[in-house]
Amino acid sequence: MVSALLLPMPIAAAKRPLWPRGKTGAVSLTYDDGLDSQLDLAVPALDRFGFKATFFLTFDNIRRRLGDWAALAKQGHELANHTITHPCDLGPFTAASYRRRELAPMARWLERAEPGEPVRSFAYPCDVTNLGPGDANRQAARFERLLAGMGIAAARTSEGEPNRPATALRRPHRLQALAVGFDATDFVAVDAYLDRATKQGYWAILVFHEIAPVPTVAGQTALAMHDEILTAIAAKPLWCAPLATVFDRIHRRA
Repeated sequence: MVSALLLPMPIAAAKRPLWPRGKTGAVSLTYDDGLDSQLDLAVPALDRFGFKATFFLTFDNIRRRLGDWAALAKQGHELANHTITHPCDLGPFTAASYRRRELAPMARWLERAEPGEPVRSFAYPCDVTNLGPGDANRQAARFERLLAGMGIAAARTSEGEPNRPATALRRPHRLQALAVGFDATDFVAVDAYLDRATKQGYWAILVFHEIAPVPTVAGQTALAMHDEILTAIAAKPLWCAPLATVFDRIHRRA
């Protein structure tokens, strides 16, 4: 009889790293509203760095250049739902009317532009979630149920610290982000946010709107600062990928 002391001890399976290629954190670059400057200025900059991003599209803004936007999906970028008209006042809507008028028509266009995409995402216009009656929590929960019922796996807000992966799984329709030009108006603040994601092993999400050679109004990001941010990301141990891609990886490794 072989002594139990001589039997090899079972070796616990090594935990797979969450982030690929030895990266210690993740970052998603997201662009809201479907603005011409994103096609003309942001995309060429992303191409220089080899980065793929998420574009949350509002149909009223993209209708003149539908072919250009659809082409981004073929280049590996994510196209995602940001409604038809970008309503910031949800008072006139019920959940049913919001789905019918704002979400479903945009979803149909996205399916034609990017057929068979397994993970769909959404960004709340103006970061408002007060859909329907009740207090703020009931309204937000109603909105989240609506999105989930449409097969939208993840949704992004516009404020908050980098996302802890476990929290992203628990609250996939309340992903936090840093809006450049609003929450952070200089490179130092953005860089510090990225460093927090790197050190904590978390997921940073940046939000951009208008990209301008020289900003003239609040919310615009200077092209030079946009390039500075991309340069910083390239120098950090951050995995840069579209929002749905990062969320899907977290979900698969849960």
